[in-house]
Amino acid sequence: MGAGTPEQIDELMLAAYAAKDAEAVAGLYEDDAIFSNPPDGWTVVGRAAIIEKLNELFSMTSSISWVDTPMKAVVDGNWRFVIDHSSTP
Repeated sequence: MGAGTPEQIDELMLAAYAAKDAEAVAGLYEDDAIFSNPPDGWTVVGRAAIIEKLNELFSMTSSISWVDTPMKAVVDGNWRFVIDHSSTP
C-alpha cells in the first residue's frame, strides 16, 4: 500500500518498520531509489536491494524502535524529500 500524500509516508514507514516488513518499507520507495547509511558504510540501489538490506538488518534485532532525529522534509507536489541530520556534525 502506498501513501496517498507525502505526509502519510511517516505513518506507513513507522508501521512497516515496527512489523519488520521489508517489502512494505521498500514499497514506499521508487523502483530505482537509493537507500543508504553513510556512517555504517553501505548504500544499495533499487527496491530488490532495499528489501535484501532491510531483511539483513531486521535479522540482527528482535525489535525495532523509532528514534526521532532532527530531519528536514521538503514537499514538492507528490514528492517528499527527507534529510536526516542526526549524524551530521
